[in-house]
Parts: sequence; C-alpha cells; structure tokens
Amino acid sequence: MNKIQLRFSSFFWLLSVIAGIITIFAMFSSLTEENLKIFFITDTLYLPSIFTDLFVDKSGLQGWHFNPSPNFFPDMLVYFLLMFVFKDFVIVSFVFPVLQIVAINIITLLIFRLIYPKKFLQAAAFSNLLLLLFLFVFFFTSDFWFSFYLISNSFHTGAFTMAYLCLYLSLKFMQTDSGKILTALYIISILCVISDMLFIVLFNLPLFSLVLLYKKFNRRRVIIRLTIMNAVTIIAGLAGFRILEVMKSIEIDEPYIILEPSRYKDSIIVFCRQMKDYINDLNLKTIIIFLSILSFLTTIIFFLTRAKRENKYGLLTFFLFYNLVYFAIVIAAPVLNGNYTGYDSLRYNIYAFYSAIINLGILIVILNEKCLSYRHLKHALNFALISIAIIIIVFGTKQSSLSGFRNYLNYYPKVAQCIDEIAEKRNLKNGVGDYWLTKPVTLFSKSGVRLYSVFDNMVPYYHVMNENWYYNDTEFQFIIINNELSLENIRKNLNCDDHFQVIHTPCFDVVKVQNFKYDKTDLKPYIIKE
Repeated sequence: MNKIQLRFSSFFWLLSVIAGIITIFAMFSSLTEENLKIFFITDTLYLPSIFTDLFVDKSGLQGWHFNPSPNFFPDMLVYFLLMFVFKDFVIVSFVFPVLQIVAINIITLLIFRLIYPKKFLQAAAFSNLLLLLFLFVFFFTSDFWFSFYLISNSFHTGAFTMAYLCLYLSLKFMQTDSGKILTALYIISILCVISDMLFIVLFNLPLFSLVLLYKKFNRRRVIIRLTIMNAVTIIAGLAGFRILEVMKSIEIDEPYIILEPSRYKDSIIVFCRQMKDYINDLNLKTIIIFLSILSFLTTIIFFLTRAKRENKYGLLTFFLFYNLVYFAIVIAAPVLNGNYTGYDSLRYNIYAFYSAIINLGILIVILNEKCLSYRHLKHALNFALISIAIIIIVFGTKQSSLSGFRNYLNYYPKVAQCIDEIAEKRNLKNGVGDYWLTKPVTLFSKSGVRLYSVFDNMVPYYHVMNENWYYNDTEFQFIIINNELSLENIRKNLNCDDHFQVIHTPCFDVVKVQNFKYDKTDLKPYIIKE
C-alpha cells in the first residue's frame, strides 16, 4: 500500500469512527422519557451508586453485595476514572459508550492489521460502519433494548470488548511468540474472568478450538503454550473469584441459573421465538439476523477454501475458524445453560451477532479483492465506504440536537420528582421500597432522599446494595408501596397501625410512618420508641 492509498484508507477509517461518535450523540439527543427510564434503571445505575458510596459518602467496600458479574475490569475501573474527571454520572453515562465503541473500533483495526495487512483499514472501516446497525435499530424501530446493550455501562459489553482485545493478543502471540504478550494476555484474562464469568464463553472456550488446527501451524509450541495459558487462566480466574467470595469483605451474589437441564427446552423455545419475531418484524433487526447468518456461512466457505489451499495455516485462517466456533458457542451458551428465560436474555449472546457483523467487514474486503479483475468493481469498495460514512454522518447530524442532548443531561426522573416534592414538607430522608425504584430515586433526588430495596415482608434486599445502609443508626421515615409491598404487609411487619399516613403522588403511594430502624440480627424493622 503506497502513501497516498494509506492516507485515503486512514481517512476512511477515521470517518467511520466519527460516524459512530455522531450516531451515539444523535441517539442520546433523541432519547425519550421512556427510553431514559430504561437507560437509567437500577441495574445500569450499579456503577455510579458504587462510586458515590465509595468516594462521595466514603462508606468503603465492606458490606457491598456485587452483581454475579461484578464488572471490576474494565468497566468499573474506566467508569471510576471518568467520574473523577467529569464528576457527573449522567455525563459519564454518555462518555462511557463513546469510549466503548471507539475501543471496539481500534481493536478491530489491530486485529485486521495482523490478519489482512493489505487492506486492513478498509476492512476495519466497513466493520465500524456495519456495527452501527445495532444503534440504528433505535432510530427505525421501537425496540430500544436491542440498541441499549451497546451503549450500556453495565451488563457484559465490557467483557465482549476485552475478549476482542484478548483475541488480538492471542493472534499477536501466534505471530511473534513473545513472552511479554503472553504474560499480558494471561493477566488480562484472569482479571476478566474474575470480573465477569461470561468472559469464559466470550473468549476462553472459543480459543480452545485452535487446538484442532494444531498440525497446520508452523510453530506448534505456540499453540500449546496458548492452550495451557487458556486453561490456567480459567482455573486462576475462578479461584480468584472464589477467594473474593470467601474473604467476606464484600459479597458477590450467586448467578441466577447455572446448568439447569430441566430448563433447556424452555430456553430453546424462548430463543427460537425471539429470533422468529425478529425475522418477522422485517426491519433492521431482521437485516442484522440475516447478515449474521450470511457472515457465518461465508466464513465457512472462506475457511474451507483457504484451508484446502494452504499447506500451513496463516493468521487469517485461524481467525476465520475462531469466528465460526465463537458464533456457535456464544449463541448456544445461555440457551444450553438454561437461563434464556426472556427476550432480555439477549444480553448474554448478542455478542455473537456483534462479532458476525464485525467479521463481515473483512469478508467484504476479501471478496472485493477477488473481484479486482473486473474494472468497474476496482474502486467499488472505497466508493461504498465513503458513501455509507457520509450518509450516516448526515443522518446523525440531522438527528442530533443540542436541546435534545441538554434534555438528556438534565434528566430528572418522575419518581425522584415525586419524592422530592414531598420530602421537605414531610421530613423524608431515608425510605424503603421496590428494587427498581431505589437507585433512580437515590441518585437523582435533589433533596438527598435515599431509598433502599426490601422484600415484600420488609426484610432488606441486599442485591447490588451495601447492607450497612440499613444499619449504622440509619432511621427510616417512609415506605413506597406497590403490589408486593402492600399496606397490609407494612401493618403486619412494622406494627404501625396508629402511626402511619398514606401520601398519594402521581408516581406511587408513600406511607409516612413513625421513624423505624433495622435489627441486624433478625433483619426485621422496628419502630423507634419516643
């Protein structure tokens, strides 16, 4: 590639990254109240609530109950660094997905430079643009959840990003046999397993498949060392996770479901129904599904063609094989685990579709290279790249709105408004209620109201909470009632027949009671005697 071609190709790639950033800005400019309720649900306020507790309230880690996938690395680390810079979790919740997308773009570029150096910039640019299909689902359908996983600071996209980075390091090690790269891969992989055990599915298990191509690689000891490292990583990561559990300075909640054969049938039915619905929708989700299948089938053809032609396999052939195994494993894992219980379970295996769509970029470039003998197709790739990038940038710019983005920055959920409107009048500071209300109320309240989750019998629900919040002389003044935490349950468990007042708000009913505390020995609430 000469200097002029390199500059043009670099420009195309940079344009694709800019298109992604503009698309994310346009998306945040267009979020409705309903979208923001999803974006700032209690689960996605997990990281900001930990940061606030550690560095604002200075409560410490003691007593924290983390997610089964605690997201220590890189999510928590990156999020905390951004919080130190921007000081506002709403701003950071926008900056985080921008950095996440750019990180995926850069890692894709690094991988393609290894496996297809001749046209790696064009391939990476195409992949960047194709990945934006997941965000464009938001603009052209009513399914915000489908796009949400790619812009979330929670769930498992961080594990996917790190798995992609580890794939790059694995390929780089296969090329160089460098001990430093293997050490870096080892350390990062262990941290990722401890942080999110889905990383085992997203990286470790697919990597084992390279052993099947052992005889077709020049330096076989590289494959052996990589396989040993991979096995040790899983063992060390799981051991590290177990040590954190045993230490008891923090608590890590148990996974919801692990290998439940009795649920296999139901999981398969739910997944198949979801894919059928996406296909029948005849929208961008349908296109993504078909493009993913096309990517998988084309990868099979390309792999078999190259495997038959090559005496010793190159990195591209290994990459193609890895992608085939990756797609199959990641799609099947949550289904065969038995925990594909609803459409939201897509958060466990949507990464197979991310990978397949990204993989299309290099497949398109390879196919274009094969068609270069046709004069009219010679510049088709570059023309398509710049055309798509410009269309996306123009569309994103039109969808972008400073006033819409300000609405996002100034978001004030109604549940927090409802509490704040009565907080000072009724002397409300600490309360208990439904899990899904807790963090939106606590983090967005302008009057400093704190809401903590409880079961319907008013026993504290510690999931992604600090159990010390309920004790340490904390006095509670109110309870938010719902279908489970009813007025009858409050009477029964708090014995407050003569000391409560129901306050109606547009969001929910609040029960103002005589101040009460929690007993840490039996976890039950009790009225403070005057």
